Parts: sequence; structure tokens; C-alpha cells
Amino acid sequence: MDAVKYLKEIQRMCESIKECTDCPFHGCGLTFPCKGTAKSAEYEDTEKNVSIVEKWSADHPKKTRQSEFLKMFPNATLDVMGSIYICPIAVDENIDCQEVTAAKCQACRKNYWLSEVE
Repeated sequence: MDAVKYLKEIQRMCESIKECTDCPFHGCGLTFPCKGTAKSAEYEDTEKNVSIVEKWSADHPKKTRQSEFLKMFPNATLDVMGSIYICPIAVDENIDCQEVTAAKCQACRKNYWLSEVE
């Protein structure tokens, strides 16, 4: 896991956990800058921190429109970029299609289907 992904995932982890006592870092003796502390980052064991975040991230994958859609329709066709090959306009009347070109459609599908949902 690269540093940017690590920081984004740890922020996502912290925001999704309601109680600090439920945090994988709670009680492990590590100081981490989270909503439960006002201390600065002092990493005693960076590899341990990264492995904790990697495990949490793997156990709590992001839910996207695509992941939820594929639970119901696992055989849906995907485009070459890995996004569902259904125009968002077909499922969401709030989509405003400005320009129809192959590149724009592919980018639009990717942005729409891979958006995170709760």
C-alpha cells in the first residue's frame, strides 16, 4: 500500500468508526493522529500501522454503485476500463449528458459506476 492510499484509507477508517474503542489502533500503544487524540503522529512501528490499515481496508471495501449493482446482476457487461457498460442516463434521470463521444461516455460511466455509496 503506497503512502497516499494509506493516508486516505486511515482517514476513511477513522471517519467510519463510531467509537474509538472499536478502532483497530485502540489499545495497541501506538500514537496516531485521529479524532480521539490531540497528539502528533509518532509512529513506533510503521509496518504494523500499515498492516492494520491494510487489513481494515480489505475487510471494509468501498461500496460503489457498481459493486452494489453487480451483487444483483453479476453477469453485467463491463467495458474495457472495467466499468459497467450501461449509460448512467438509462438508470438515473438526473444525469445531464453534455457531449456524446466514445471517450466522454467511457469517462462518464466510470465516474458514475465507481462513485462511492453508503
